[in-house]
Amino acid sequence: MQHEIASLTYDISSIPLHVICENDVTSRSKHSASPDCILDRSHDSNRSGHDRRLITDINQTITLQKWDPQTPYMKKIKASRNIETAYQIYLNERQSYLKSPSFYFDVASYFFSRACSSVSKQSSIDRFNQHHALSMFGIHSFSNETCSSDVNNYESFGLRILTNVLELDLESPQLLRAVAYKLVELGLLTAAENIFRFITTLRPDEPQSFRDLALLLQESNAPDRNMTEISDLFKKVICGEWDHCYAEIEVTTLHEFNWFIFEFNQQKQISNLLDHRLVRHLPVDLRIVLVWDTNDTDVDLHIIEPTGEECYYGNKNTAIGGMLSRDFTTGYGPEEYLLRKAAKGTYIVRTQCYANHEQSLTGATTIMVHIYKYYGQSNQQKEIVTLRLNSNQKMNDVCKVDFNDDRKLKSQNQVKNDQNSNMKIHQQVTCDGCSMLPIIGDRYTCLFCSNIDFCQSCHSASRTNHGTNHHYNHPLLCIKDSSTYPKSLYLHSRNKIMHKDIQCDSCFMKPIVGIRYKCICGISLCEKCEFVGLHTKNHHRAKIVEPE
Repeated sequence: MQHEIASLTYDISSIPLHVICENDVTSRSKHSASPDCILDRSHDSNRSGHDRRLITDINQTITLQKWDPQTPYMKKIKASRNIETAYQIYLNERQSYLKSPSFYFDVASYFFSRACSSVSKQSSIDRFNQHHALSMFGIHSFSNETCSSDVNNYESFGLRILTNVLELDLESPQLLRAVAYKLVELGLLTAAENIFRFITTLRPDEPQSFRDLALLLQESNAPDRNMTEISDLFKKVICGEWDHCYAEIEVTTLHEFNWFIFEFNQQKQISNLLDHRLVRHLPVDLRIVLVWDTNDTDVDLHIIEPTGEECYYGNKNTAIGGMLSRDFTTGYGPEEYLLRKAAKGTYIVRTQCYANHEQSLTGATTIMVHIYKYYGQSNQQKEIVTLRLNSNQKMNDVCKVDFNDDRKLKSQNQVKNDQNSNMKIHQQVTCDGCSMLPIIGDRYTCLFCSNIDFCQSCHSASRTNHGTNHHYNHPLLCIKDSSTYPKSLYLHSRNKIMHKDIQCDSCFMKPIVGIRYKCICGISLCEKCEFVGLHTKNHHRAKIVEPE
């Protein structure tokens, strides 16, 4: 092969990837696939040893649109028959595109996609760790020896080509962010961490520098992860004084900080350091977060909901509850889409580079999109995708998110049959949806609200007829026969149960009203926080229904 660039050539050999679990290997490969297809994903991209093993429904998928650059050099590389030919074409073409970062990103992405498409149970990263020679980011020089499998070769060459781009300007925040975003997508978190830390020294006046590092450390599986450092990084963004162009980044970061607090049970450590009114865990069914790597650039997030309504900067609140954050016309984002309760159907995620006022080294804007299903919940699913936006005003497809609950929903005919087969009468109980008195059939009583009941028809109709004073997403308890347990506290108002001087360690309600759950670790939870599952389920609880 031809002589490499005279300066440094990088690889990722300092990363202790041999300690990464098989799920992390999967998370690296599953984002890369044939550029000519749309991949079907249904599992999480980053799992940890905490009790947050993610549950996946085969009917619920995140489908990523892969980037396929139509460039002359990529057409030549795609036409190659083997890895040696593909790499030789890269070396030949590099003479013409030596100063083009886009060239390196395109070719590296191709090699990663080929590694993913090859069938192999063994990760090449283990062999990749054998190479050495320290560099400033913990990214090491690559030796000329080749690995035995095509998968190993493709991944190794992909990493070499990707990190070559740093030679163009080692202190360019845009280049550093673009490479770090790609490393995050591939699951190479340790290498990305080194780069993000370096960015904080280059751009300490930009809150995104600290937010990026905090999120990466939160996702890391490192056993020596410093919770205090992560907390301090989040609080620096939330409580710091920043330029007006970064206004409202605190809102998105606060949402992420609250998930960190409850995910790692940091309530007591944080409660005295942050206004308790800001500490609220807010799980959502769908969360999309968009960031980009160039400062004076306006990138817009567009979500097309199953109803056909589009959520974007001109329509920030939709009929089904979708909400879009502030439109960042400068800065790096983030722009965030939230949907508390997802309606059945497909959500299409798109982005548009509305305006670019910055002359960038890469000639394009690199975006990173985080796609979460059931964010902040025990069955959270996550995907990460990076794309390059070359032209202004062009709409780019990012992914599709499906919420298909056919197996969980009964047909209307089945509902009627079930109701007819159960003719139990709940004396003196009125349906708060249709005012049926008494309720005949199954009775559904709200676990959070006092004296709120619904019949089976109102419950099956997605509770669209509920009164305006009741939240449709509150959990309901199905009661077949009210006479079976006449003294059950669930059949009566629990607002009379008041635990004096006892505070919920999750939402800080004081005193706790209703059922109190005392955990073996010493914390107390109210009924709402216990139901949402904010605290680890591995701990035993005592249900206390009588004030002490």
